[in-house]
Amino acid sequence: MNSIRFCLGLGLVGAVLLAGPAEAARREKPARVLPSHQRIDRAVDQLLTQTDVFWHRGDYDSVRACYAMITDLDPTYVEGWQNYGWVLWSTLSRDDAAMRVFLRGLAYNPNEYDLYFEIGNLEYHRRHFLSAAQWLAKATDRNAPQMVWHFRAHCLEYAGEIDKAKAMWRTIIRRFPNDAPAPANLKRLLEGRIHLNPVVGVEAPKRPAPPVNAAPTVPSGPVSPVDPNSV
Repeated sequence: MNSIRFCLGLGLVGAVLLAGPAEAARREKPARVLPSHQRIDRAVDQLLTQTDVFWHRGDYDSVRACYAMITDLDPTYVEGWQNYGWVLWSTLSRDDAAMRVFLRGLAYNPNEYDLYFEIGNLEYHRRHFLSAAQWLAKATDRNAPQMVWHFRAHCLEYAGEIDKAKAMWRTIIRRFPNDAPAPANLKRLLEGRIHLNPVVGVEAPKRPAPPVNAAPTVPSGPVSPVDPNSV
């Protein structure tokens, strides 16, 4: 009898041991799957962290690649489009690619001022001052901050549109009564102290490098500005 009990006991123990993992699996809760928007946010955060690593290494093309993925994951992330385009033109000298990025970002974010400002800034960089002012006008129509209004007025001045620049400074004075630079700039223009050639922040006119001992060549023309009425 004792031997029978012993055998039965071993059988019960074996059954418990064999059933243990399966029972535990049945009792274990399934892994929680994050909603898609949370997974996207997590991926974007990880990519942003990686852009910082690449940036400090000076690997700007990898920064560009990260921002390409970021904007693909979340096209409504305006800062991603801003940084993507800025890296293209400021570190990789790919102005036209940057313009395409900004315009693509605008298709997803037409009501935000930021990308209109970025295009205006790029046009300013390329010495297309009137085009820059027109793009900045689209930014100021969308509640852009005070400095964008200043930038627009200066671009009008650099483009030779002095009367429009004066009118813009008057508008700024009315809109921002505590703005100290606006009256000073208006006074300067009224006195005829006009600046048509900004010193910093713009690209020098591009000239082709002539071959050795070649005759002087005529400088090539600037890249055509992008029409603000196209969007």
